[in-house]
Amino acid sequence: MAAMPDPMHGDHFDALLREVRGYAAGRPPDAEMDDARVLGMAAEAIHHKLLPLVASRYRLHPGLSRPLRSHLGDLHRAAAHRLAVYVREALWVQRLLAAGGVGVLFRKGAVLPAMLYATEADRYCADVDLYCAPAQARQAFDALRGAGCRTGEQDAERRFRPHTRAEEVFTTLYPDHLPRLVLPLEDEPAEPSVAFDVSLDLGWSMAPLSGRRAGMLVHEIAAGVTTGNGLRTSGSPAFHFLDVALHMFRDAYFQKTIGERKDVHLSKFLDLELLWRCMGAGERARLDALAREAGARGVLAWVAHHGDAVFGCGMAAALGLAEPEPGWPAPDTWQAADGSVRAWRGSMVQRLRAKSGAVPYIELKENAYASH
Repeated sequence: MAAMPDPMHGDHFDALLREVRGYAAGRPPDAEMDDARVLGMAAEAIHHKLLPLVASRYRLHPGLSRPLRSHLGDLHRAAAHRLAVYVREALWVQRLLAAGGVGVLFRKGAVLPAMLYATEADRYCADVDLYCAPAQARQAFDALRGAGCRTGEQDAERRFRPHTRAEEVFTTLYPDHLPRLVLPLEDEPAEPSVAFDVSLDLGWSMAPLSGRRAGMLVHEIAAGVTTGNGLRTSGSPAFHFLDVALHMFRDAYFQKTIGERKDVHLSKFLDLELLWRCMGAGERARLDALAREAGARGVLAWVAHHGDAVFGCGMAAALGLAEPEPGWPAPDTWQAADGSVRAWRGSMVQRLRAKSGAVPYIELKENAYASH
């Protein structure tokens, strides 16, 4: 007998999307939630790196059973502990490199939780992301290797494993990052290692962006400020918005990164929405200027279009990006491995909904796409 569809599945993703939208707007958790609905929403949240947020929001909810509240509290504390360990080791990297005159700029999970989120442990953090100027890449790499970091990845238990040959080749072919570095931690059984992803480019290898972005990165590193957790980062929400948008586009547009990184997550759209809400007219003008200098207005238009689809925030129109210009990637398009540009059927919300696999996934298949 064929498996029966789960009649609640649609409600699970819808509930998660409402929760994320409510979080961005500063609304409290849904008072009507019960165990079954929270568990269903949590199952969807796993596919979007949003389980820490659900745990944080509902760990004290009076409508839930005590066992569920206890488990959600455990998840929240684990997320808080992981972030504390990561920030501690990121500060160590910052001091180590600064002693050698190497400037860095932390990004994404190391700094956005403190900048944007109600509780720092609300945002999932899997590694420590930072920028380094290309001219100082070798110096930074040698310093980190000399201090105990090892090139490789983390396994499923977050323990160090060496790079495979394929991973070594990939790093050589795409030198927009240092080889991934992992620091084993002997005194942290819950977090046996921390991975550092050191990026050397605002874009990516062979990106169709302006060559001026290298100078932009050097300027941002020099102008960095110290956040509340002691890490240096850009003080401009516009810079972080562009950074997230470029990262999101790379993950969601190209066949290789869609397959390797499992496509874009709802959590990235939440980052964008929270950044958008804290940007006044001046920062939005700076975002436009940064995108023009980086040659990234087409990328920004693609991302803004889908951000509007998810949150209805009107960012594309506000940035003058509502209509694609010649040479820009059209909304709802992706690039196949052979370089051809194709269109997917459906909205970004449908694409996000399909990530759990409980509904037909918008995959890179001929019967799911049409030539564009």
